[in-house]
Amino acid sequence: MSAASRAGAAVVAPGKGGRLELTAALALSWIGLYLHNLQELALSLWSPENSVPLLIASGLAVGWSRRPSRRLRMALMAWAWLQLIGGALLSVLPLGLYPFEPEQSLSHYGSHLLYGLLQLPLLIRALLAED
Repeated sequence: MSAASRAGAAVVAPGKGGRLELTAALALSWIGLYLHNLQELALSLWSPENSVPLLIASGLAVGWSRRPSRRLRMALMAWAWLQLIGGALLSVLPLGLYPFEPEQSLSHYGSHLLYGLLQLPLLIRALLAED
């Protein structure tokens, strides 16, 4: 195998040196939440709705960078699914699941679409990660 082939395989192979990519995916995931909360709720960076998820994402990133494990990979996937399904999808629909009535506007749907799309890199990286 040539050096170029090995370099290409390293770029494509899931889980190889994926700590930085997974940390970046966690950052994108949180940015999606933050942008939604900033646009729709005018919440500050330090509000609990933003800072608590930031602490959770930071803890997951530190844990993964120190010692990747199957259990931590499952936690990463659960975090991504929670935000994708609970935050980006269900909380925009008027289903009566939450103690608020979500606004039914194009801009609100757009902020939830962005929020959901920014969860996908984390979900994909966590699915492809090697323990």
